[in-house]
Amino acid sequence: MSWEELFPIVSEQSCSTAIRYDPRRKDKIQELICQSYVKYQNDVTRGKEIKKQDYKCFVTRRAKQVNITAYNIN
Repeated sequence: MSWEELFPIVSEQSCSTAIRYDPRRKDKIQELICQSYVKYQNDVTRGKEIKKQDYKCFVTRRAKQVNITAYNIN
């Protein structure tokens, strides 16, 4: 699966999770997409099979972590 095929899925998942966890942080969407692209590049380099569900879970998991980290800054 190419990034062009995966991008709409990652983008849609990023938008929905960003809105769910913190609708005020639109910048989180771009951050999640960039992190997904880095993961994609690493997976391709390693020869790992690209699965849509893995990326959906990755985006959701990272959205929760980004949200928690944003509120723990002193």
